Amino acid sequence: MTTQYYKQYGETVHRLTLQGRLPVTFIEKPGYHKVYVTLTAPLGAVHRHYLDASAARKEVPAGIAHFLEHKIFEQVGEDISRHFALHEAQVNAYTEHHRTTYLFSATNHVLDNTVRLLEMFFYPRFTPEGVEKEKNIIIEELNMHLDNPHYQQYYQLLKHMFHDHPVTVDILGTKESIQAISYEALSNVHRAYYQPEKCHLTLVGDPQHLKVLEALEAHVTLPTGQGTDVQDFSHAEATCVASSGNVLEADVLMPSVMFGIKRMQEGRLEKEEKLRHQIATTLFFDLVFGQSGPYYEAWLDAGLINDAYDYEVSFEPSYGMVFIYAETDKPKAFVQTLHETMSTLATTAPIEEDDFKRVKRQMLGNFVRSLDALEHLAHESARLALQGVSVYDLLEVAQTVSLAAVRDVAKTLAADTLSSVTMLPIPTNKAPDSE
Repeated sequence: MTTQYYKQYGETVHRLTLQGRLPVTFIEKPGYHKVYVTLTAPLGAVHRHYLDASAARKEVPAGIAHFLEHKIFEQVGEDISRHFALHEAQVNAYTEHHRTTYLFSATNHVLDNTVRLLEMFFYPRFTPEGVEKEKNIIIEELNMHLDNPHYQQYYQLLKHMFHDHPVTVDILGTKESIQAISYEALSNVHRAYYQPEKCHLTLVGDPQHLKVLEALEAHVTLPTGQGTDVQDFSHAEATCVASSGNVLEADVLMPSVMFGIKRMQEGRLEKEEKLRHQIATTLFFDLVFGQSGPYYEAWLDAGLINDAYDYEVSFEPSYGMVFIYAETDKPKAFVQTLHETMSTLATTAPIEEDDFKRVKRQMLGNFVRSLDALEHLAHESARLALQGVSVYDLLEVAQTVSLAAVRDVAKTLAADTLSSVTMLPIPTNKAPDSE
């Protein structure tokens, strides 16, 4: 075990490799009664093929990562969630585009629950009958998503932004791909990705629970002989968008706009450089498009947006994007304003040094404050661990981002070939204003 004390934040972090195979991080939180534990695998919705031990390419149906997440909880026809509940733990899981995470929180029986989490994760006991039964359940979940107009709006935007990237397919897959998932395919994907060396266990809690790490060596046997299968992030995706977007008609109370900016180059960067670009881009949008920026109040006064306005910067291992969302009675006018604004940012981005320092201090303050939100800290630690960095690396990199780096972001936003938009207007026969 190695121990690192981050003096600036008063945080102590322990790292070890369980049985020489599974990377483990323990973040000390003295005085907290609740413990958060996450276990993350590098299998997400974008992983549509892998290489087996003989280097043969194996294709898998869309949605298989999410399907496997469901079946990990099945232990020969029984839902193991019940056992966590009987040991005073709340358990959950979620699938993203590049990872799947299982987690629980508890105040007691931390060792028992951690052992149970590891066993269900590495030794699934789902059955062929259970797989067939699950298909209808997941298809119903997908139907619920498809009934949500904003959910459809988001995936339409992704389809217009990306040419041939699996991020454009629903994390749950399609009705056809769900039906195509088999017991054998799930077992093979599990062997390929749920290998101890590729996964990460994170515990956040009081130092007294360090004894859990010592006990795990004796209480857990990690699987062996799983071969050298590897995950694949190499998607051949163009830098420009696939199309400029479209208009969806839906029966909604308020029209809305989703505007996406493609950032493939940052998505392909490694570790610190990716973090630095993401932080610089986030700072840029906070400064220019945030509520204290030069446009927000003007757009409100002009009736182009209401208070349902937000933006998000996302850089993942195989892609990057910036996403702007707004409800508006004037979707066409707002889209035109966004395009005009983007086209002039390279020369007119109003970023002053005092504003930069203020927003950067606010960001750093939010980072530090989030260290006391145990659940958030556990999730962020799990996400970053698979990229080979820690939350504390993120804080260190954030402090090195310069004003010049933030201003440089504006130069990459001007091209129409980098942006797409989906509008969700009220149907014409119900709309009070054609605008």
